[in-house]
Amino acid sequence: MSEIIHLYHTNDFHSHFENWPRIVEFLKERRLLHQEAGEEALILDIGDHVDRWHPYSEGTLGKGNITLLNEAGYQYVTIGNNEGITLPHEALDCLYEQAEFEVLVANLYEEQDRRPKWVLPYSIHTTKQGTRIALIGLTAFFQKFYSTLGWEVKEPFVELQTQLQQIRGEADIIVVLSHLGLNDDEKMAEDFPEIDIILGAHTHHVLHQGKLVNDVLLCGAGKFGFFIGQVEIDFDEHRGITKKRAYLYDTNELPELVGEREWIEAMYHAGGEALQE
Repeated sequence: MSEIIHLYHTNDFHSHFENWPRIVEFLKERRLLHQEAGEEALILDIGDHVDRWHPYSEGTLGKGNITLLNEAGYQYVTIGNNEGITLPHEALDCLYEQAEFEVLVANLYEEQDRRPKWVLPYSIHTTKQGTRIALIGLTAFFQKFYSTLGWEVKEPFVELQTQLQQIRGEADIIVVLSHLGLNDDEKMAEDFPEIDIILGAHTHHVLHQGKLVNDVLLCGAGKFGFFIGQVEIDFDEHRGITKKRAYLYDTNELPELVGEREWIEAMYHAGGEALQE
C-alpha cells in the first residue's frame, strides 16, 4: 500500500485578515482536489493566528479568529506567544471552547503540572488507508511571561523527548508543529532525527522549498498570510516515506475574489462594534 499525503500550513497570521478570503478559497479548492484524487489532506496552523492589534481580534478577545479557523476547516493548531501571553489567563483558558479542531501544545501546563482541559500534547491522525501521523505541538519558552499569567511552560525539547517516547511504535510519520523559531527547529532536527517534518513559525522565516537538516524537512510560511505552505509526502507501508517536498504559494498571486474588499472592511466594522459593547 502506498499513498500521497498533503499537509497545508499557515503561521504567524497575526490577524492580517486582508489575506484570509484567498487563503480560505485556496484551501477549499485544494481539499476538494485531493478528495477527488483519493488523497489525504490536513490543514494546520502553527500559532500566532490571533493578534490584538486588529479590532476584530481585540473586540472578541480572539474568539473571532477561532470561528474563522473553524469555517476554513483547520484540523490541528498550536499556539504562539500572541495567544499565550497577550491574553489574560481566563481569556486563553476559554479561547478554544468552540474550536472544531484539536489544539496541540506539549509544553503548556496549568500550575502544579496539570494540562489545560483544551490542550493535547500530541494527536495521532490515521489516514483512510491506515497511515498513522503523529502531530506534536510546541510553543515558545517564554517562562516568566507565562508564570506571571498563571501558566507553566516547560522547556520544549525536554517535553518533546517525553512525547516521542510516548508515541514510539504508534506512528508511521512524525510531524512537529513548532512555534519555536528557525534556530530551534534546526537544533531539533539535529537532536531528534526520528522526526520527519517540522512545520515552523515564530521567526517568520520563509522556506520556499523547505530545508533539509539531518534528513528532517523544515518548513516555514513567513507571516501575515503572505504564503500558504504545502508539504507533499509519498508514503509506502513497507518502505516508509519515499519522498517529501515543500512548496509555498504566494497569496498575492492568487486571484482576487468577488466581495473580498468589502469583507475585509466588514471585519474592521465588526471589531469596532464589539469594542463598544
